Amino acid sequence: MISVEYLKKMINPKDLAIKTLGTPFISKRNANRYKSPFRAEERTASFEVTDYAFHDFGTGEHYDIISFMRKLNNCSFKQAIEYLANLYGLVDNEYKSRRVEEFLAKQRLEKRQY
Repeated sequence: MISVEYLKKMINPKDLAIKTLGTPFISKRNANRYKSPFRAEERTASFEVTDYAFHDFGTGEHYDIISFMRKLNNCSFKQAIEYLANLYGLVDNEYKSRRVEEFLAKQRLEKRQY
C-alpha cells in the first residue's frame, strides 16, 4: 500500500480540489475558494484550499487531503488512500504486478481446461 506521507508529499490540495470540486468560485494566488461541498445551504464561498490544506470557515473544520476525501466520499481511511492513489496513478507496483501474475495464471489454467 502507498504510504500516507508519500501521498501527502505528491498531491497538492489545490489540484485535488480542482479534480474533485471543479473550478474555484474565487481564485487567488495563495488560495482558492469554493462553496462548501459539505453544506448545501452555503451562499458564499467560505471553503478555502491552499497548497497545504483545506479549511471550512463556516464550520471551522480543517482537512488534509485524506480527511477531505474521507468526508467528501463518506469512506474509510483505507478507501480514501486507495482512491487518491488511483486518481493520481500512484499505484503500488508490487501489488499491480502480483495482480497481473494472478490474472495470467488464471488464464493459463482456463486454457488447459478447454
